[in-house]
Amino acid sequence: MGGSYSLKIHFTNASFLDLSLEAIDRISRAEENEYYPIFCRTLGEGFKWDYGEVWIRDTIKPLLIKSDINYTTDERSEIFARAPKRASFAYGEGFPGIAWEAKKIVWFSDFLHNKQFIRSKEAMKAGFKTCCAIPVLAENYVDAVILFFSRKPLEENTKLNKLLEILSSKIGTHILKKQLAGLVENYREEASRNIELISKIFSLRDPYTITHEIFVKRLAVDIGKKLEFSAKQLQDLSFAATLHDIGKIAIPMEILSKPSKLTVEELNLVRTHVIAGYNIIKDLKFSDDVKRMVYEHHERLDGSGYPQGLRGDQIFFGSQLLAVTDVVSAMMENRPYRPAHSKETVIEELTKYSNIKYNPAIVDIALGLLNEYPQDYFKQRTLPSSS
Repeated sequence: MGGSYSLKIHFTNASFLDLSLEAIDRISRAEENEYYPIFCRTLGEGFKWDYGEVWIRDTIKPLLIKSDINYTTDERSEIFARAPKRASFAYGEGFPGIAWEAKKIVWFSDFLHNKQFIRSKEAMKAGFKTCCAIPVLAENYVDAVILFFSRKPLEENTKLNKLLEILSSKIGTHILKKQLAGLVENYREEASRNIELISKIFSLRDPYTITHEIFVKRLAVDIGKKLEFSAKQLQDLSFAATLHDIGKIAIPMEILSKPSKLTVEELNLVRTHVIAGYNIIKDLKFSDDVKRMVYEHHERLDGSGYPQGLRGDQIFFGSQLLAVTDVVSAMMENRPYRPAHSKETVIEELTKYSNIKYNPAIVDIALGLLNEYPQDYFKQRTLPSSS
């Protein structure tokens, strides 16, 4: 693109993080109809675009629908916002549909000769020379596409693309998280089926999650039955086991899937998943016991756990049970940074820290069940019946 230049990037890591946190914080406190106005305005102001508009995925038809959400900076951009336009685009059609199909940021210029753009004359009158189409990705699902226009003949910029993709992914994931929380609220009467559905949605992002949650749930329920839990206690335990890692949706995938040892900063970020998980479900119609188990499942009897460093009986009994089953499942699963541990190694871990980190009564039952389960219990990706 002769004579053009790249958008200057003035963001430091700290200022970019501030922008991300500001947007997430504002969306966290907003109603659903305010999510995209906040997102569009944040990117428009933060990256100095001249105009922006939001195309939102239709909930029924495979279309992107032009919303009334715009970011304008002057009279010319306001006139462009009011210009006649198509109300929708299908997959792969028009600037929004092209970005939807690509699932990545797409740049456009030379509006007059681009047949995919029917507002070329209006764009020229507004002085726009470049368009950047940004898909809002949530678990590889395009929820919306935001078109930003600039009066500068910008070149595609690798660093800018990376910053925009990170921010779009963070905000998109956060929006999905809030929408999923609403899903659980709306369908509480069918909680078992819908919680399983939520786990499967999360598995699109991290396939380890759904397998891990199934193992933790079934082992926890088996232990609960040995302890003669009531039907209500078993249901709460099942819900908590399925939801216990829901907060990991707030953790970047590059950290969750990192093939090497995490840094101290990365480890501290991963540990925030219990707080994020609790915040997702705290206002939903789950029992206080479920919420407490999600929040406390990384606490340890000796106070070495997190997030509060609770000790002994300060930790809810259900949380102590979930802690043991979570450790068993995690150790016997292949992880990005190590292969699965053997059953013997898991038994050694539980025995070593029984009555130190883990409740000894729960450990004894877990050890008995591990000896009952077949050797390839975890490798099979199936589990023995809990009946």
